[in-house]
Amino acid sequence: MKNSMMKSFTNSTCYILRKYVAPGLAVLTGRKRYTYYSEMKSVPALPHNQIEKMQQDKLQYFLSYAAEHVPFYNNLSDVLKVTENVDVLSFLKYFPIITKKTIHENMDQMVSRKYTIEELSLGYSGGSTGSLLKYYFDKALHEKSEAVLMRMFSWGGWSPADPVAMFWGGFHELRGRDQLSTRLKRFISGRFLMPAYTYNDEIIRQWLKIIEKYEIRYLYGYASVFYNISLFQKRTGVRLPKINAIFSTAETLLPHYRSTIENAFQCKVYNQYGSREVQGIACECEKGNMHINSDLVYPEFIPDNSGDNIHRLVVTSFLNFGMPFIRYDIGDYASPKEGLCGCGRGFPLMSMHIGRTNDHLRKPDGEIIYPSYFNKVMFGIDGVSLFQFRQKDFHNLQLRLVLHTDISVESRKLISNLETRIRRELDWDVALEVHEVDKIELPPSGKHRYVICELDYA
Repeated sequence: MKNSMMKSFTNSTCYILRKYVAPGLAVLTGRKRYTYYSEMKSVPALPHNQIEKMQQDKLQYFLSYAAEHVPFYNNLSDVLKVTENVDVLSFLKYFPIITKKTIHENMDQMVSRKYTIEELSLGYSGGSTGSLLKYYFDKALHEKSEAVLMRMFSWGGWSPADPVAMFWGGFHELRGRDQLSTRLKRFISGRFLMPAYTYNDEIIRQWLKIIEKYEIRYLYGYASVFYNISLFQKRTGVRLPKINAIFSTAETLLPHYRSTIENAFQCKVYNQYGSREVQGIACECEKGNMHINSDLVYPEFIPDNSGDNIHRLVVTSFLNFGMPFIRYDIGDYASPKEGLCGCGRGFPLMSMHIGRTNDHLRKPDGEIIYPSYFNKVMFGIDGVSLFQFRQKDFHNLQLRLVLHTDISVESRKLISNLETRIRRELDWDVALEVHEVDKIELPPSGKHRYVICELDYA
């Protein structure tokens, strides 16, 4: 009884801290996420034509900014003067569609002259494609991304005072006691990180205890992790904590994933879509429709040759002024949907097609290895055009690499050290066989898989 009262008191205190203290601390420390969130949260309730006008104005400003300040687009500055009275969508067509290859070959020319390199941060993305991307972003992007996340959470009933368990990249660190500063930061932010690169039944039990202890009602992260927790519950009969909403991101929310998770947790799963380099593209509402965050991005749906109403998704993001992503072929497929949603939000609708599906690998003891770990180990290795890991058996991995001709000696050294790194970080007695190839064949889906497990049950 005493422990229960203490837990309730602690959680109530943390709720008050997050509701009243955290926004003030953010202002004092120069973080603008709450300001951005305040500006963003009311936009979905605006009429559709007003949101569309906002999107067009942002697109016009962003294109003009890029034409003036980004060397890659400098040849468009004269076009800008000529076309200043032309509608923005006509002006957009002067901009080329870019890919990860375009960015790799023109990296220095794609950074805005309004910033020095020292003023920017370096990011890496592998997405679901296995094609690595190095890019720069301005310091404001992180705070904007946090505000975008907050708005998407709010669609599931979350408020800034509510804690969220975030199942994300990282190794499980649930043993021992946290430092006081770590606990204080967690309680004020309300973000409880559940590192999910590797996990097993015991780690899942620890996750559930933390969720129960801190009365966490909102979960965010990989759909496959929530699916595996649901299977664990079905297999063991362990009671799951009460959850109000689950937010799925970073991979395909397969239909059987959704139904299994919703049955186990007895709550709705909200699908979210974006990437590390282009955040907050779309979000699912309570009616089950995917809304395009059109105050953040302008999407183009380029018809695919299949003739099945499938489109390549090309996006222009309004968030990163340090290195603008304009008409970026993100490598995914989607289609626009007609009409507006009955939820009352004025954002346009879209549907996803071929999505991000990769296998989980398995260690001999049954521990699950999340596929994004293998993106992480490839980050920072310049000169890799495409990669694919294959698990042949419990003790053997194969890595196929398509390399740029200008790959450096340093990058080759990092590749040669991958086996040692994987063995150390995953505590796995595994051999890595590396093959340089000219190309990696696509599966029938047309979507590259960067991790494949050849074990029968994975």
